[in-house]
Amino acid sequence: MRFMLTTSMLRRALALAILGLFGASGAASATTGVVTEFSGMTYPGDPRSIARGPDGNMWFAEIGSNRIGRITPAGAISDFSSGTTANNAPRGIATGPDGNLWFTQYTGGQIGRMTPSGSLDEFPITFATCPTDIAAGPDGNLWFTEACGTGAIGRITPAGVVTEFSLGLSTGAGPNSIAAGPDGGMWFTELGVDQIGRISPAGIITEFSTGMTANSAPNGITAGPDGNLWFTEGNVDQIGRITTGGTITEFSAGITAGGLPTDMAVGRDGNLWFTEYYQDRIGRITPTGAVTEFSAGISSASGPYGIAAGPDGNLWFTEVVADQIGRITVDAPPSAPPTAPGAVPANGVSFATAPKSLRVSRKGSFTYTFIATPLASGKIGMKSAKKVKIASKKRFVKLAQKSFTAPVTAQVAVKFKLAKKYLKALKHKKKLRLKVTATLGGNSFKTTLTLKAPKQ
Repeated sequence: MRFMLTTSMLRRALALAILGLFGASGAASATTGVVTEFSGMTYPGDPRSIARGPDGNMWFAEIGSNRIGRITPAGAISDFSSGTTANNAPRGIATGPDGNLWFTQYTGGQIGRMTPSGSLDEFPITFATCPTDIAAGPDGNLWFTEACGTGAIGRITPAGVVTEFSLGLSTGAGPNSIAAGPDGGMWFTELGVDQIGRISPAGIITEFSTGMTANSAPNGITAGPDGNLWFTEGNVDQIGRITTGGTITEFSAGITAGGLPTDMAVGRDGNLWFTEYYQDRIGRITPTGAVTEFSAGISSASGPYGIAAGPDGNLWFTEVVADQIGRITVDAPPSAPPTAPGAVPANGVSFATAPKSLRVSRKGSFTYTFIATPLASGKIGMKSAKKVKIASKKRFVKLAQKSFTAPVTAQVAVKFKLAKKYLKALKHKKKLRLKVTATLGGNSFKTTLTLKAPKQ
């Protein structure tokens, strides 16, 4: 694995920062780009990945202090260590479909799970090869990368069952960052061999490298609002874009040399935002490739690293060297008019990657995943397409609407549960066809879903 934050790299960051802060380049609106920093974590925190939690706070992994940190929208920081094995080095973090925080333990070879109240469990990995990043998948599980040794992609269920996949992975691939794609697969960067990988829910791995600069060291990756995957290339100060078909395009204009782009996230403005570790900057790139950089308000030698969208619509980022959490404001785009089904408007939803059928659990629950972009709130509702006969009466199966907020990956997973009488009817009929409607930002889209009876 060629890119690791070593002591010498941190010293280099300090040397570069002595030159002073650069002003923000490019045009910006009245509020976009305003940075606020918050301190208060246990030293040495060395915070890495950050994610929006299920409780409306931001959660982050502290690799230095072996803790999981939490910061409220107001900036109050708490960190938790009770139940964590010593020197396990938490690194990647994500919210799971079960409403808990899941994180990788880089040196300990484990996956951790923490409730919003701070209760913790740990699950061992068979290969134990440096679990690095983790993300929620469209299949209701968590997927993670294993960067060291032979390398692998892992999957862990909410119950803690781990499966690992390495067939099809290049030798020395060094899987690093991972994100759910708009095509139902998980996409990941291969830091060691300059490739982008994709793994299907069944564990089939495909790799892409055509069009990528040699020795580029792809690092952070996220699903963009344009239906593509976007990633950072730390060694060459570029941002890459890959279509779900594997076509790679790179962008470098406007990125300060020696910045070392690290992590990426989608902003509510419909753009991609990224950290620049060496230059103490936050960058923004539009889907067409136009770059703007912001540095005013970021502490010298702070080392911006992980970045994620918060519940307030702004971007939150970790500062590795300064042991701080930063927030950068992002303006919302103007309301967009309704667009045709299948398109994703500025504040809209799309069922382009939504499942056509789902199997209900024995308790009647199922999770419906679709695309909503950018960060915004909405509602989704379901009702039967046909009348279902229950107790000799014809009634519509109605599922109450549920509110949702699009996470940074632009994928929304909403959990539903059938009432007992409807679950009984489904078991009898084996299948049930539903009408699905989602609304967001004045846009409304409709599709259908077939529910399958639980396995006996």
